Amino acid sequence: MKPTASVAASVATECTQQRSELRQAGEGAISLLLGDIGAKAGPGEVRGRLVDQSANGFRVEHTFAGLSCGQMVRCRFDDSSPRTARVVWTRVHGERVESGFFVLP
Repeated sequence: MKPTASVAASVATECTQQRSELRQAGEGAISLLLGDIGAKAGPGEVRGRLVDQSANGFRVEHTFAGLSCGQMVRCRFDDSSPRTARVVWTRVHGERVESGFFVLP
């Protein structure tokens, strides 16, 4: 069954209210390095585009639907040093995939 517009708006509002940090639009390439921290079978590196970011997290658009909630990745923005992040959620929209990450200290 397809949700109605009012149900979809309610869900979107609920998700927005769960966010406790201000998000800023992101830009640029990001690499998600999977192989060195217990990734499931799949590519060793996933390239994506930074959509937005906050003080402790970020959202990436990419094409790898195999990321799972709780999975640890190393992420590198442009040419910066890699940092460790945890996958919080992944949404698949056909061939387009978005994932949200929490950056670990």
